[in-house]
Parts: sequence; C-alpha cells; structure tokens
Amino acid sequence: MSLAKREAGLTTEYSDMTSLQPAEPFKHLNISSAEVLERLTERSPCPKCHKSRMYFCYNCLVPVDALTGKIPYVPLPVEVEIVKHPGETNGKSTAVHAAVLAPDDVTLRTYPDVGSYDPDETVLVFPDSSAGSVADVSAEFAAAGRPLRRALFLDCTWNQCRRLLDSDQLRGLRCVQLREHETRFWRYQRGKPRTHLATIEAVYYFVRELQESRHDTYGGEFDDLLFFFDHFYRTVFRSRAAGSLWAYRTEDTWVRPSERERQNSDSEEAGGRDGSGVTNGQLERAP
Repeated sequence: MSLAKREAGLTTEYSDMTSLQPAEPFKHLNISSAEVLERLTERSPCPKCHKSRMYFCYNCLVPVDALTGKIPYVPLPVEVEIVKHPGETNGKSTAVHAAVLAPDDVTLRTYPDVGSYDPDETVLVFPDSSAGSVADVSAEFAAAGRPLRRALFLDCTWNQCRRLLDSDQLRGLRCVQLREHETRFWRYQRGKPRTHLATIEAVYYFVRELQESRHDTYGGEFDDLLFFFDHFYRTVFRSRAAGSLWAYRTEDTWVRPSERERQNSDSEEAGGRDGSGVTNGQLERAP
C-alpha cells in the first residue's frame, strides 16, 4: 500500500476523533533550520566508537562527522546535570539532545553514578510538594547571596522517580517546579497528563524561565535546545499520519483506543444506572 493511501486510510479512521496537535508546534521559536538534518539520508560511523549512527551517537554524545560544526551550539546560564534511571534506554532518551547541543554545560549520568551537590548552589527540577517556582527560587538564592550554578534533572518515567529521589546525594536539594507546559513528545507515558514533559523539554523550559526571571525578558537564546526534538516531532508527525499516534491527539490524557472504548461503555452504563448522563470526557476532567 502506498504511503498516500495509508495516510488517507488513517485520516478516515480517526476523523471522528478530536483534532490533531499542530504539525509545527515550535514554528514561532527561533530554532535553526533543520535542512542539514533533512539532507542526511544514511547512517555513518560515530567518530569515537565507530558504531553506526544517524545524527549523533547517544553513547559518546557527539554528532556524526557529516553534522560536525553544522548544528547549533547552545551555551546555558547554569550547569545542567541529568541523572538517568538505569532502566532507560540511551537511544530513546531526549536528554542526549541537550548533551549534544550544549556539550560544555550538560553532564549525563546513569544512576547510581550520582555526583555530590552543594545545596547552596544546586536545585532539583522536580514537582515536589515543597517545590517553588523557578522565579521564586532564583530570587531566594539571589537574596541569600548564593549563586545558582547547577540544575539537576531526572531522566526516568514518573514511576521510576522514587528510587532516584531516595539517593543520599539528592536529599536536601531545593526543588523547583516549572510552570505548566504541554509536552509534544511522541512517546507518551500511558495515562499521564500532557504536562509531563520529555527531559529535553524540561531543560528548555527551565533555562527559559530562569532567563525570564533574571532579565524580565526572553529573546530565544535557548530555543535551539529543541533543534533535534522539533525535527523528530515533525518527522514522526508526517511519517505516521499523526492520527495513528495518540501522542498527537488533543485529549488531556492519553488513553489507548481499546481503553477509551471500555471507559465509554462503563460511563454509559453508569449513566443508565444513576441517570446522571455524565460523559466520559467530563469524568476524566472531574476533580
């Protein structure tokens, strides 16, 4: 079956669902042209380990030779350390994007390889119950005469977070919470809301919010952190005809079609029993 026919079929299949996410959600940002990525059609050896890679080596954290010197370099306002759960696959982690694009400011670690962090100059980007906003915590550090030099991120699923948070090195660090942003990640976490971001999205929004809190403005200085993410989003969107991936739907929470059908059935039965007539969508949004 041709791609055109396949896309047409998928479009018909999903035509009765809610609208799609935008095809180019980052077009308003100052992201460098991805033409150099689009011209790359073959894999090539990593310049360090010599394993076959497409755009970059997710183990050596370097671009392939064809992209060396041709992709953005992004200096960051703080050091960024990303601690990855050992169960996460390097090849699927968007944390690698940050290390390739901001090599002088980003360090990737795999638990239990966790550094020692001074709480007087380090924050943990995690929505703990005691977490403050980026702006408030930045102001706290400044008022106390402490330099905010490092931001720590966890690269794991939400169910894996507890193991990392219980490590001695992370206890006592001030937690910061980002403003609500919707993820554009195509590998959704089942049953999680759209405010659960991919790692590269979290890094981007943190440094952006930090810049805004320090200078009351933002001029797109860190938009290129989404250079690979934006390209991959658009590529997957086109190749999968969008509607076939629930990550590209507009529902608040991603639910598999089979689960949605079961939920709709259960909702109709409940409405029939108590006469409430509440729709499944309303049930999902109920507090």
